[in-house]
Amino acid sequence: MKQTTIEISNIGGLAGTHKFTLKQGLNTIRAGNAVGKTSFQKSIELLSAKNHDLKGSKHYANLFGDGVAQIKATGDVQCGRKFRVNGDDLLEAGGEPIIQTGKGYVSGICFATPENPLINKMLEGHSIKSFVERFSDSEHYDLAIDTLKEISQTLAMKLSSYQETIAKIEETAKNIELLNKDKLDMEDKLNKMPKVDKQKAMKDEKAFQKAQEEKSIIRNKLSESKASINSTNNNIEDLNQEIEYSKTELQSIEKKNPQLEKRLTQLATEIPDKEDIIDKQSREVEQLEEKLRLAQENKTSRTKFAKENGNVCYACGKPLTVEEVQKHIDSIENKLDASRKAMKTVERETIDLKEEKEELEKKSQQAGKLKDLIEEKVATLSDAERLAVRLEKEIEQLKSDVEKIEKKIKDMSKDTKEFEKYQERDRLETLITEKEKTIKQAETRLKDLKSNIVDVDAIQNKKDFTDKAISHMRTRREEVVDAVRVKFNKIINDLYQNMGFKNIEEIIITRDYAVTMTKKNGGKEVENFPLEALSASERVTLGVALLMVAKQEYLPNFPFFVIDEIVTSYDPNRFEKIKNFVKGITDYVIVTELSSEDGIVIKHAV
Repeated sequence: MKQTTIEISNIGGLAGTHKFTLKQGLNTIRAGNAVGKTSFQKSIELLSAKNHDLKGSKHYANLFGDGVAQIKATGDVQCGRKFRVNGDDLLEAGGEPIIQTGKGYVSGICFATPENPLINKMLEGHSIKSFVERFSDSEHYDLAIDTLKEISQTLAMKLSSYQETIAKIEETAKNIELLNKDKLDMEDKLNKMPKVDKQKAMKDEKAFQKAQEEKSIIRNKLSESKASINSTNNNIEDLNQEIEYSKTELQSIEKKNPQLEKRLTQLATEIPDKEDIIDKQSREVEQLEEKLRLAQENKTSRTKFAKENGNVCYACGKPLTVEEVQKHIDSIENKLDASRKAMKTVERETIDLKEEKEELEKKSQQAGKLKDLIEEKVATLSDAERLAVRLEKEIEQLKSDVEKIEKKIKDMSKDTKEFEKYQERDRLETLITEKEKTIKQAETRLKDLKSNIVDVDAIQNKKDFTDKAISHMRTRREEVVDAVRVKFNKIINDLYQNMGFKNIEEIIITRDYAVTMTKKNGGKEVENFPLEALSASERVTLGVALLMVAKQEYLPNFPFFVIDEIVTSYDPNRFEKIKNFVKGITDYVIVTELSSEDGIVIKHAV
């Protein structure tokens, strides 16, 4: 009996190194949850995983820690692989997988687990076309179709470019034809025109242009003179207004102060007289103040003397009382008060006169300025009026000159007809030369465009052939995929009959890659029974059966077929038949089973 030893190190829940012996036939992996059943399944899967499928696969990367993980198979199956995860979560693998060639992919065929894409499609009732396509040569046809599409697109771009070039060629040729027609029309018109004496025409035109320039100069001078006289007249008007305004102001001052200068003359005399009076009164006040001081001292002395010698004058010896002295003092004080009042009166009068003089002097100065201004404006006005007269004469002369030059130009215009004819001939000759140059450029461009054109018909034929090839490849692709579908239909029905599922008459994968069947239901056959109407158990059973077909036909040399406990739990009775059948198509059938045993226990059955 064949047997294989699997040695697993540091993969998933299997930390450290673990050895498991698989024998030919049925191997039931019994263990509790979170013990390592899934890690064992993944280890078997990794034995067949190709290196390029591992790159960037976090699904596998999560199985490994920081160290190196290893799987080694010895005995009947011999294979060894090492794995580690680098800093970018990318797997690096050492060793070669068990299966390196063949259609299909091992993990999607030989592992009937909850993650299996086909089983999920069956449960969800989706199309299984992508599953069937894996066992055909469709990828080669897809590559051929993509390559032909690129060729067709390149040819289409060339055709589009050539078609644009052809359109430009037609447009350029038409344009050349129109240009030649225009050139011939102009040459015909030129030939019909009379000959012209070029030198005489040029001389007449030069004289005519000179007269025109002279007229322009005179007109410019006339415009300048008109502008000058307008400005001068405006200035005269402004000066007259300013003079009138100044005269009005002067008259107002003279009206309010008719005797202005006479009054200023009077004030020039009155103010010094008042100041002399103030000086005289000031001296009188000083004299009276001195008398008052002496009288008050005399009163004090008299009073003292009277107490010592009796009321007798110390000078003359006559009787003298203090009351008499007081009367003298009172008399002086009265005079002093009167003098002070008189002086204050004169001082106020003097101030008033000075204020009057100051105000009158301002008026006099204002009047003087107005007189000077009027005199100045009158002189300016006289100059402006003389300038206006001169400008008027100048304008009249310039108008006369314009009339003369216009008459001269009118007379000369008869001679310019020849020049106009010369100009028309010259214009036509220039246009003809330009047309010839344009035609030559267009012909050069036409030649260049034609040189870029190859055999458009050949390219179109090649594109048509390529498009037909694409259509043919698409048809062939569908045919090879459909051939796999037909093959699957035959084998799956044979398999179901061999497993003894009697209530299923026929399983059909339709051309739309939906799964239907003819089924006995209540003693009656029901055709086209849809996948959506099947129970979950029937869908999973059918999915595993399709995997078995794929394994038997496309991966016959892969030694393992794994069935997860969750898959078998849908219908244990059906899966007993499946397990017994699958032993005939592979060496090692691995079925996981939930149990309460410690660790992982493998039960063998032939």
